[in-house]
Amino acid sequence: MKNLFCASRAIRLKITVLLALFSLSLGATSASAQSVTILDGTLKVADDPRFGIVGGDFPGVIGTIGDGKVFFSTTQDFFGAIYKTHSGLLFGPGTYSFNTAKNNRNGDTSPEPYEGVVVDEGQVGAHMLIDWNGFQDIDVVMVWDVIDNGDGTTSFIAVDGISTNPPNPDGLPGFLVREGPFTNASAVFDFTVPTPSEPVTKIPFPLQPKSADSVVLDSVNNVDEGVDLVRSKLERQGFDIVVVIDHARGAATADVIFPPNVVIVARPPRNIERRLLRKSKTIGLDLPMKFHVYEDEDGKVRLATNSIGYLFDRHDIAPRGRAARLLDKFNEQFGKEDRGFITLKSNRSVEETSAALQEAILSVPGIRLPFVIDYGEKQHKDKYRFYNRRRKDDRHRKESRGPIVIGFGNPNGATPLLIQAERRIGIDLPLKFLVWEDDDGSVNVTTNDFRYIVDRHNLNGFDEFVSIVKRDVESFMKAGAGIR
Repeated sequence: MKNLFCASRAIRLKITVLLALFSLSLGATSASAQSVTILDGTLKVADDPRFGIVGGDFPGVIGTIGDGKVFFSTTQDFFGAIYKTHSGLLFGPGTYSFNTAKNNRNGDTSPEPYEGVVVDEGQVGAHMLIDWNGFQDIDVVMVWDVIDNGDGTTSFIAVDGISTNPPNPDGLPGFLVREGPFTNASAVFDFTVPTPSEPVTKIPFPLQPKSADSVVLDSVNNVDEGVDLVRSKLERQGFDIVVVIDHARGAATADVIFPPNVVIVARPPRNIERRLLRKSKTIGLDLPMKFHVYEDEDGKVRLATNSIGYLFDRHDIAPRGRAARLLDKFNEQFGKEDRGFITLKSNRSVEETSAALQEAILSVPGIRLPFVIDYGEKQHKDKYRFYNRRRKDDRHRKESRGPIVIGFGNPNGATPLLIQAERRIGIDLPLKFLVWEDDDGSVNVTTNDFRYIVDRHNLNGFDEFVSIVKRDVESFMKAGAGIR
């Protein structure tokens, strides 16, 4: 285990809206659209005299779209080489921003992100990475009108969509490419597919349940002021601040520098916490909640927290209301999104497993435990306080059976490397273990699949690192569970 850690959807949100989570009156579900093959496709580059670009049409595009993903490739030379996409994600109606500086393996990065990209009803958007003629991971964003042709086929036609950066519409289909040899070109794909059995535009896409709600804190001048503002509001609303983790200051001790990046870890009011824990065995992994205050690419201070839909969908909390429940059951027919958990049954009790996990983690130099929370301890004290006053004895007092959540990480190792690549990933750090008891009395250890976290933030080029972390996390889990 010595190798461990060696190496948006943007919507309007006020902090008070977070209380909607605790009413348990909202929910979100996801289902994947089926994947279909392109029947006919063309890559188009529009002439643009503003930048001296002479384009053209390049037929023979092949690929697939659906199941939340998209892939294209040309079958003929595109200005001398094959044009191939990868890591393409679909997204439904909403407003999105994308960091273009985080993916490029060839080091060609752009300071300009895509911001405020609007997808309307009846449209589908995509974010893809392009490889062409030695250039790798060139970011491209597209929005298509989805048109049922009435003959068993459906066409995806690229539109001159709305975005704030680059300024759009600009009179040309698509959005300007921000980097690489195609900078300032509007390269788009138009294509036709067999009409899916379920309309592509009517099925939520995987990007949405994985999202974090984000808002700009206009009333503050810097991240420190933002942290103070969020802390004060949380405390007034009954949250307990568990710990404040300053990712940037921790990274500076390892000579890694990036803009201010802070996570406030806070427990919701206990009655709300108990209700959530009763509704899901695993939601303790995302409780306490994380409130991520950081400086974005434009120097603005942002607050992000995991969206309501993300938490409800990920931990399979059924929405309230007849219409919501019917929709939930309908979507279940198409399968469930991978929730990104790894679970191992333990041969020990909750308390013994937790103690063994902590011992194994702390045996690795550099690894720290910023928080350990026994949800059951407080609950049992509350539950039996009045009962014990009446009985005047402890015969009916029970010991805690958890669940117990353990935060762990290396502030001088993995954390700075990951946040340097993508500052938004700070909301998922440090990593956590949840030790919990099943209805049948079995004890389990659950953690977030590190691959899921990396994919959630669209990080590429971390495969070897992911393998190392997953291997060492599995070693911790086995040590805690008493499995050789």
